[in-house]
This record gives sequence, structure tokens and C-alpha cells, in this order.
Amino acid sequence: MMKKVLFMKRLITILVILLLFAACEKDDKRTYFKTEGVGYVYYWHTKEPVQYAIVDVSYGFESRPFGQVQPGTDSFRADENGYFCVKFLRRTERSNVTGYSVTAFDTDYKLTNTAISFTVDNIKGKNILNLDTLWLRY
Repeated sequence: MMKKVLFMKRLITILVILLLFAACEKDDKRTYFKTEGVGYVYYWHTKEPVQYAIVDVSYGFESRPFGQVQPGTDSFRADENGYFCVKFLRRTERSNVTGYSVTAFDTDYKLTNTAISFTVDNIKGKNILNLDTLWLRY
């Protein structure tokens, strides 16, 4: 009887350890499209460029059998003239990206614009995707 209890404790310990390793996320290899997204960031009220604005490209993934992959974000900087160039994640080892949202902020994260959203189909086969001007408002 004592051997069965000891065996069950060890078995449960091993299963818990395996479960912990299975639940941990590893870093995925990331593949990007060759397409670059370009545009400018300007202040809406002064019509001047936002120097060194932060441009975030958020992405969502396709559904998976065991739940949704958490969305992610890559951040880029505009130059002193408000010009930015971003790249788009294509896939990780585990999932394909299905859609994007591009948002800009000033360096203090006080001003923002409405996001530009689009799908992977807008990127495929293009070298440059003109995202036009992102306007920051109060």
C-alpha cells in the first residue's frame, strides 16, 4: 500500500512538471513581409510634423484549435520630419497574422490618432504600402 502511495505522489509530481513546461510559451521565430508601410505623422491642430513619433503596428492571429493567440505589437519611430517606415509581421512558428492596425503617438503618449486597420490581403504582392498621413489630435 505504501508503494502505491509513493508511486502516485511521484506520478502526480511528474505530471505537474510536464504541465508547467507545456503551458510555458517559447519565443517564436518571426517572419516578416518584404512590404514596407510608409507615411507621415502630423499634428492635426498645427499641421506640423510630429518629430520622432511612435508608430505601433498591432497584429491579430488566425484562430487555433486550442484558443486564440494573443495579439502583438511592433513599435517603430518616425524621423524628425514625421516620416515613418514600418514592416509587417507575416507569421510566427505557430500562427499566421490575419490583420493589422497602425496607430501613432507623440513621444509622451498624450496624443493619438484613429487607427488604420487592414488585412493581409492589402499587403500581399506590394513592395510599398502607402499609409498616407496619420493625424494626432487632442
